[in-house]
Amino acid sequence: MYQISLAILHNYNKKSRQQSKQNKRVIELFQVRIASKGAELKDRERTKTEQLQWCEIQN
Repeated sequence: MYQISLAILHNYNKKSRQQSKQNKRVIELFQVRIASKGAELKDRERTKTEQLQWCEIQN
C-alpha cells in the first residue's frame, strides 16, 4: 500500500511538473503575441501620424 501511494504521488508530481512547463510555454507565447501586437499598433499609429503630416504638407 505504501509503495503504491508513493508511485501515485510520484506520477502526480511528474504530471504536475509537465503541466506547469506547458503553462509556462503558453504564457510565453501570449507574451510574445502581446508584444508583437503592441509593436504593430505603434507602427499603425506612427503610419497614421505620418499620413496626417503628409496631408498637412500637401495642403
